[in-house]
Formats: sequence, C-alpha cells, structure tokens
Amino acid sequence: MANNDKNQLELFIADILDVAPKGDMLTMEHPIFSLSKRRDTRKWVYKNGENWIEVTPSADGRATMHGKDVLTYCTGQVVEGINQGREVFRRMLIATHDFFRSL
Repeated sequence: MANNDKNQLELFIADILDVAPKGDMLTMEHPIFSLSKRRDTRKWVYKNGENWIEVTPSADGRATMHGKDVLTYCTGQVVEGINQGREVFRRMLIATHDFFRSL
C-alpha cells in the first residue's frame, strides 16, 4: 500500500492468484453493488431478516461490480500487509498494472 506519507514503504504485492473474486456468490446473494452499467443514484435498502444495509450513492452513482473487483484487490493488499506486520493506512495508491494482472 502506498500514500503520500514519507515514512511508508513501497507497495507490497499480495499473491492472490489462486482466488476467484468473480466467483464470489455472497455479493450476488446480497447485491450491494449495482449490476447496471448506467449510473444509479437512487438510495437503496437491502434487507435480509433482521439485518439491513442502506446505500446512499454519491453524485457519481452506486458502486458497480467493477468497483467490487478493486475493493477485493485492495482488501487483499491490506490483509497481506497486516499479515507481514506492516503499518496500514486509510488511503491506498495501487499500480494499475498489478491490479489488472491479478484479475
């Protein structure tokens, strides 16, 4: 992970080549991400039993499944950093090449 902090080391690479993020059935069962390619700015509530989540999109719209791929990649980077004992930050800068290589 990298940000503008001078004390932070270079981006570390999590080896997630054996993971199949596109085969993730949980986010299909609980559809937090938009499946539409068009901008969806509607407030959205998903209920499952007593649990619920309310999504209020920005002016750019609700996150799509493409955003889910980025989130999955970034989560893997954070977990790998924690596993390596590195400090993690709230902001992350990723190399596009590394992200697309992981898909």
